[in-house]
Amino acid sequence: MDRVTDQSGVALLQVLLVTIFLSLLALQFTKSAQTQISIAAAFENRVTNQLAVESTFNEVIFNYLSDTSVPFDVGADESNFRYSGPLVTWAEPVQWTADIFVQIQDLNGLLPQQYPSHPLWREVLRNHGLEEEVIDTYLGVWRDTLDADINSWSFGDVEPKTLPSGQVYLNSIPQTNHVLSWVFGDRPQLSAFLSEISHVEAPFETNIYNAPQLLLDAVLEESTSDAIQNLETSNARTKLPTELLPVALRQENIFIYESGRLLVTISAQTDSGYWSSEWI
Repeated sequence: MDRVTDQSGVALLQVLLVTIFLSLLALQFTKSAQTQISIAAAFENRVTNQLAVESTFNEVIFNYLSDTSVPFDVGADESNFRYSGPLVTWAEPVQWTADIFVQIQDLNGLLPQQYPSHPLWREVLRNHGLEEEVIDTYLGVWRDTLDADINSWSFGDVEPKTLPSGQVYLNSIPQTNHVLSWVFGDRPQLSAFLSEISHVEAPFETNIYNAPQLLLDAVLEESTSDAIQNLETSNARTKLPTELLPVALRQENIFIYESGRLLVTISAQTDSGYWSSEWI
């Protein structure tokens, strides 16, 4: 009887161990399946937001190129909200739909990163509190990163092998705005600020009337900056007396026209996630 009891006890223990193992295995499979479902849902949400952003880009371009735009009567449902106001090339982001925001910036309203000799760079750095000697050094080193020779901005000198930040001299046209972080490596906050008011593909011919508020505040008197910012149409802006502008802005490279080179930024913010894209 004792042997039979012992064998029954061992068998029961084996059954319990097998049951526990199968239960743990089932839990692991369930967890893995839930993870896969979450990944699939996140991917679907990302693709949905991405497609919504790309679809909006087509709508924006159609609206921008159209003489007039008449929105459909979508009723009071907030989810059907659709922007129907004018599209300007210097404004803050506008709400296009309930979940999508659009911003259009004419690149001639930003400072050109390919041209450190542009007069507005010195104007911005001067208004930022930098002394002329310091500005000369920054702009000189910056020019050295773009020229194709080995001559230094300091007469009678030659370019060192690396920038003060340690980055090798490019000696070519920049492709990204990283040049700003290399040249102004000892002033990261200034570098970040300059990146916000400039672009690597901005043309040399600048239209100050297309500039965002941040750039206007950096180069103009507060009253002039506010006056330009409050004008809602390009035609109204071009009527502003040029005498109000600094001398550095009364030059041939200061235009009052649209360039056609637009930076379009569209973002989708939904409960399921976020997606943002840029087009030029």
